[in-house]
Amino acid sequence: MKRTALYASHRRLNAALAEFAGWEMPVSYSGILAEAQAVRRAAGLFDVSHMGVIEISGAGARRAVDGWVTCDVASLPEGRARYGLLLNPAGGILDDLLIYSLAPDRLWIIANAVNAESDLARAQAHSGAGGRLVPHFGHIAILALQGPRALAIAADATGRDFSTLRRYGFASWRADDEEWLASRTGYTGEDGLEFFCPAAAAEGLWDRLLAAGADRGLVPCGLGARDVLRIEAGNVLYGHEINEETTPVEANLMWAVRLEKGDFIGRDAVRRAQAAEPARRLAGLAMEERAIPRQGAPVGTDGEATGVVTSGTFSPTLDRAIALAYLPLAEGAPGRPAWVALRGKRRRARTTSLPFFRHPRQEGS
Repeated sequence: MKRTALYASHRRLNAALAEFAGWEMPVSYSGILAEAQAVRRAAGLFDVSHMGVIEISGAGARRAVDGWVTCDVASLPEGRARYGLLLNPAGGILDDLLIYSLAPDRLWIIANAVNAESDLARAQAHSGAGGRLVPHFGHIAILALQGPRALAIAADATGRDFSTLRRYGFASWRADDEEWLASRTGYTGEDGLEFFCPAAAAEGLWDRLLAAGADRGLVPCGLGARDVLRIEAGNVLYGHEINEETTPVEANLMWAVRLEKGDFIGRDAVRRAQAAEPARRLAGLAMEERAIPRQGAPVGTDGEATGVVTSGTFSPTLDRAIALAYLPLAEGAPGRPAWVALRGKRRRARTTSLPFFRHPRQEGS
């Protein structure tokens, strides 16, 4: 298995480690639910260096990327990031991405770990002479500092004020002739930052952040807490809510699609899917019994199963089990009685709007 630059730090902190997308990653340190609660109440620090950073540069870089992602890259201002999707010609989702505009002729594409290599191959196949591609896999570390106290901790650890950054904005600087970047993004539903730094500098940054947050409730967090928090926030995960068989219309991701920008791979298929009523759509489920839904569990609102759970967890924020599931359009309306089949027994639930949890954005977000 591959290891991030912070592997030794995880071992020192006695993290429970497991394989994820070919990487040996921390699942938890002090307990998944305790870590999730710490992020909601104070702050949590995550190693997400398994994500893939792909750089594309050159005069034709934006035009090239615009041809194979759903968001509008041409209009993306310098110092801003934008969420987009990579589709196949049938409109199915191959990956969800963040696009960073570092300069008019220079972009970073952040890919899911499980898809990074295939995303790079697709980018190479479709970019042609429009841009120069450089993968930074393993060379750039990514640390996510999330929670209501994240910005104050980051300021103390780095000596920089990030409070004026807007949501999806980022600041970049150079240290020891290396590029650093901090973006006001995250996957938890909380305010916070994601730091991009040279892999060799990751351990030093990790230690400074933990020291700055020691008296503010900051804890190191693993992928288990990250999953709980992203489900609470209604965020999709590749291989669960989205895949090649799922369209942006079904996944409630049309906000990340700009059909009017011009042609891109999958555009015509998405237009057809949008014009027709989808057979299913992603919905939320709040359990009314003490049972935790798991991926693949059948779901229904009447006699027969009409859907399936894509992700489920116990939410410490809501003090109940919750799930994301695909249901027929009419059945997914919030407030409808439902059930989830677990170990041969139907457990009572109720459909609910998404996200399950929404944190009020702080000033400047």
